[in-house]
Amino acid sequence: MFSPLRYVALIAGAMTLSACAEKYSIWTFEHLDVDRAFDRAIKLYDDIGKGNSGNCVVDGHAFRGLRESSASSKNLKLLIVHGIGYHPQDYSKRLVLNLIHELGMKDKGEDTYKLNLKLKNEKSENGNDLPNQFRHGAPFLTIKNYRKADKNKSDPGPSSLTIFEVTWSPIIEEERKALLYDNEVKFGLKRAFINDKIKRFLNDRAIDPLIYARKDNVGSLGSKILDSVEQSLCWMTRGDWSDYRLTKKDSDRCEWDGKTLAPEKRTAADQVKTDEYAIVTFSLGSQIVIDALTEMAPRLSKEDKSKKPDLVKFYNELKRKSVAIYMLANQLPVLRIGYISKYKPITRSRGTYCNPNNTDKWLNELNIVAFSDPNDLLSYPIPENYSGQHIDSRFCSKLTNVVLNVAEETKYAAYLNWANPIDAHSNYDADARVIRLIVDGAKVAKSNKRLVLTRDIGLISDEKKKEDFKKSGSVCTTDGFIKNQNYR
Repeated sequence: MFSPLRYVALIAGAMTLSACAEKYSIWTFEHLDVDRAFDRAIKLYDDIGKGNSGNCVVDGHAFRGLRESSASSKNLKLLIVHGIGYHPQDYSKRLVLNLIHELGMKDKGEDTYKLNLKLKNEKSENGNDLPNQFRHGAPFLTIKNYRKADKNKSDPGPSSLTIFEVTWSPIIEEERKALLYDNEVKFGLKRAFINDKIKRFLNDRAIDPLIYARKDNVGSLGSKILDSVEQSLCWMTRGDWSDYRLTKKDSDRCEWDGKTLAPEKRTAADQVKTDEYAIVTFSLGSQIVIDALTEMAPRLSKEDKSKKPDLVKFYNELKRKSVAIYMLANQLPVLRIGYISKYKPITRSRGTYCNPNNTDKWLNELNIVAFSDPNDLLSYPIPENYSGQHIDSRFCSKLTNVVLNVAEETKYAAYLNWANPIDAHSNYDADARVIRLIVDGAKVAKSNKRLVLTRDIGLISDEKKKEDFKKSGSVCTTDGFIKNQNYR
């Protein structure tokens, strides 16, 4: 017989564990050596990927994964941007270890390089430097390189993967502390157990989107978060792995001037020509990256290029690039509600800008791949018309939604099931299907029928396909997905 008391106890236990879910996985890696950390990451990856029985649907445009996108240049640079909550250095280790495992790469054992990002001095309307209105820590960029385990040149995929992990949470740590008093029992009665866990979670994380929402206010912490991501994008184009190793920890600001860290060897245009770029975002990071690109691109296009010939070459080379953003727990739809950007994007003009002869576009193509778990209370699939309405047409963006369950559902009664919403928000980087789609992408559909695949492969009628699917061990295959032409 189902017991309501037992149900409450189960929820309480789930909330207790879930409130520290992200930090627990980070803690695990901080206290293990590299080999043990790698083994544990792969175990998490395999266990969660194989154990999940939920559906997986890919809907939208076909997209390339990391392997194919870097096949020509062999040098891949990946920017990682975190979301809400405190994040220490190496917060993306689980994601990175799973990616390099799937790509067949290895850790060279070289040092990790950390750059403290220097934020801009914001000006008032009369041109004077604004006083620092807030105490804040320094955001930083962690750079690390991985190499192909097998040096066979015929192998597809990158031979070099350089990770750029930006950590912006120090910017708002002092402000976050302003709510810590609420976690103490000083004012009235003690909270109920479950309510206390929920309130602590909100106190720890809810402040982040509130602060970032004020990014258009000059001198705000939100503007500093945005600047830290723009600086990270700039540093990605400044050199190769050997150049970053020689960079001082406290360097000057990265400027968009068409130069590199080794100007005697190459220009930024030369660097961009030999590199491929991709971005992975978590949660709030999805909106931060879109905002950073939206504010950065028009500034670059309006620069006085007559005085910066290297910048002209860099900008022209950038227009030939296709970049993918893989958004884990994407939040674009909810963060866009009621927001009017100070930068007026050109929208509904894809046909005008996205042709080979147009010189005013900003990228050849921007693939946005949004991963969402229906049980993730903080994530939303992107509507079909979102790109046309809210993303500047000069990015030539294409949208794809990946909807899947990354958190296990537990059934307590015939019509009562539960999935931990925080697991659903934080386990994307440990799900084998997510990792494989980031690495290998999704191809164009070969039929007009949407294919929904489950772990029991009951929906595949063709016996040969069923056998191939069993051998692949994949839930979302890279073949057979519909290409929805309604996404604009």
